[in-house]
Amino acid sequence: DYDKFPEPEEMCASLKEKHLHISLWINPYIWLQTGTAHEHRDVLLRDKSDDIVFTPMSTQQAIYDFTRREAREFFGDELRKLLRMGIDLFKTDYGENIPEEAVFSSGETGIYMHNLYPYLFNRLVYNVSREVKGTDAIVWSRSGFAGSQLFPVCWSGDSQSTWDAAAHVLSGGLSAALSGIPFWSCDIGGFVGLPGGLSEELYIRWAQFGLLLSHARFHGTNGPREPWHFSPRTYEIVKKFAELRYRLITYLYNLGIEAGETGMPVIRPMVLEFEDDPACYSMSDQYMLGSALLIKPVLKPGVDKISVYLPKGRWRDFFSGKIYAGPGYVELETDIESIPMLQRQGTIIPLNEAMEYVDEAQFGKFQLLVFDCDPKEYAFFRPGAEEPLSIKIEYNDGFNTIDV
Repeated sequence: DYDKFPEPEEMCASLKEKHLHISLWINPYIWLQTGTAHEHRDVLLRDKSDDIVFTPMSTQQAIYDFTRREAREFFGDELRKLLRMGIDLFKTDYGENIPEEAVFSSGETGIYMHNLYPYLFNRLVYNVSREVKGTDAIVWSRSGFAGSQLFPVCWSGDSQSTWDAAAHVLSGGLSAALSGIPFWSCDIGGFVGLPGGLSEELYIRWAQFGLLLSHARFHGTNGPREPWHFSPRTYEIVKKFAELRYRLITYLYNLGIEAGETGMPVIRPMVLEFEDDPACYSMSDQYMLGSALLIKPVLKPGVDKISVYLPKGRWRDFFSGKIYAGPGYVELETDIESIPMLQRQGTIIPLNEAMEYVDEAQFGKFQLLVFDCDPKEYAFFRPGAEEPLSIKIEYNDGFNTIDV
């Protein structure tokens, strides 16, 4: 829309100078009253009578038939224009609203294609993005099907801004991890604002675990989601966890490499790391961030103590340094400024320098948090480096911080 965005290339360039990346929200539908729909009616989904079918949301909202080569080529060309204009990625929403009476060019009906369609949608968008952006390609998808793990990232959809919804979102993310989705995220603060708005306590608690996922996004309705719109205390707490996330970027980066090579998800249900521990089988209120960090979100209001299950071994509180032993539950004190976050015995966590955006760091200085492990050598990838950095480590009989 050149009336609303008369100079999109210049706008994108200006945002890039501020170290911002640009995502566009798209869906696989088109409004019939647009000129594009009239010019390209041959790419739209039909029924057995060859009439255009519509989404359940509107009798004017048609659907692209991505089993048709012409539809893929047309849609892909539109995406290429935007990517070359300076757009970085697409949020691929919807795709699940396929009417049963639809008949695709492949001959399949809407009943068969209902789950498969969002896979075709995400595959098309990801492949075009990969063509233009190379290995930086990414989509931010919601609906999916078996195989969608190939096109990162998945997000949880339109959750409500409630305590119960926060708990259900986390449980859903852990279920997605067990289903093969390696990169998963959610709308920090919840998407659907309710009367009265989003409480600051819920906003803080959601941000504390949302910033400790593979990807983080603040997004929602009925009020802002940026931390500077809240009280100074809320701003400082959320900023603290945002800064912690950025110090963990190298750790997250290496978990991403592991996910690509092995399929192991970045956030992991406890049972995935401790399958021999029956207590972990149905646990959905805490998770492992990789194999080294246990995270226990606080998902109820007014909590000052919380019960955390620790599998067998020793565990070090990331903030206080206090050591706990498992297996078993421990009661940990927690104020609004922190959540339980513990390092697992026998692990090393690389912390990079503090930064305000990823490209700011040179990734030349690190701290290695070494807890009760005896490696002769530890290797990890620095973001952007083609070869791993190998560090020799002497025997460790406790906790050491090694500056690299």
